[in-house]
Order: sequence, then C-alpha cells, then structure tokens
Amino acid sequence: MLLSQVLQTEDICLNLKSSRKIDAIKEIVDHIASTGKIVDKVGLFQAIIEREELQSTALNCGAAVPHARIDAALARARTDAVRGIIMALGISQQGIDFDAPDNSPANLIFLIAAPKTANSEYIHLLEHVCKLLEVEGFREKMLLAEHPGQVMQTILAGETTMQQ
Repeated sequence: MLLSQVLQTEDICLNLKSSRKIDAIKEIVDHIASTGKIVDKVGLFQAIIEREELQSTALNCGAAVPHARIDAALARARTDAVRGIIMALGISQQGIDFDAPDNSPANLIFLIAAPKTANSEYIHLLEHVCKLLEVEGFREKMLLAEHPGQVMQTILAGETTMQQ
C-alpha cells in the first residue's frame, strides 16, 4: 500500500503550531477529524497516546510515525474510532521533540490509524513510510513544500524513485 493511496491533500497540516508531542498529536487528530474520516476523535487520540507511551514512534531522521491499530491488544484503545485505515501528515518547521534515539526533533509526523482487521495494510504502510524517508532529498523537499499539493507531488516522486 502506497502513501499516495491513503493520504490526500486534505489530510495534510502544513504548519503545525504545536511545540510539544502530545499537542502535535492532538492537532493532527483534530485536523483529520475535521475531514470526517474519524468516527471517535477522543478514542483515536487516546489510542495514539497509549501507543506512544509504550515506546516513542520517533525515527532517527527528523520524523515520527505515531500510530495505533484500533481495538487491538491495548485495553484502553478498544474503540471503533476508525472504520478503515487512515493517515494524516503534520509538518513542523521548528521540529517537535518526540524522544528520538538521536535526539533529533521531528519535522514530519505521519499519523496512521487502522481498524483491527487491517493488520497487513497497517504494517505495510508503516514500512512504506520508513522506506520513503530514506529516499535522498525527500525530507528536505517535504519541508520546502508551500502547499499540500506540493507535499503530494513530493510523495509521488519519492514513491516513483523507490519503485525504480
């Protein structure tokens, strides 16, 4: 599953205002909720935070991937917050401390949520984000994007590079 198959321009927050991890996650959840793709905004937020408390989802490359598989083994995450796999992207120019192993702030925050039944798609999407972040120049181009359409063009170009 490609990011470009799940993420849409309306799912992108170009200029996150938050400076703390929990606030950034809430800001992204609020944004994706405004698109009507979430059934239970509070349940989704709680599931993402509960997963984040287990272990930081920060990567060593200025990115983080807060995620949750809803109605999974997490006791407090038992909710039907999403009906299908969803994704949102928040971009922070200043960066947000997500407790990365290398202490780098996260500028790109890919939020992923999926129902319990979408396990393979969920895992594949997480893997795909990580591979996309390895494409040379990808992160830099994402930070230079001036509108969500440019973000999507950068994602599509990165996916094309990955397939070559």
